[in-house]
Amino acid sequence: MVIKNFKDEFYDIIIDDGLHTVESQINTFKLYFPKLKKQGIYVIEDVSNIVPEFQMLHESYTLYDLNFQRNMTDNRLIVYKK
Repeated sequence: MVIKNFKDEFYDIIIDDGLHTVESQINTFKLYFPKLKKQGIYVIEDVSNIVPEFQMLHESYTLYDLNFQRNMTDNRLIVYKK
């Protein structure tokens, strides 16, 4: 049986559904975005505040604001494409 270390793997999609703080979301992005395959997608879920730091992480991103659906403050997604 071979056990692989996830650090050696590359992924098509990564979804950050972690602590939901700007600091943790940015730190997680910096750690895992390099693990995306070419054409991969990185999603940060439940973004409560859009700050310039999110825009500076990578030039190719789309913001999806779903607040109109449930009137909640954390229904935003940022999707980055590699």
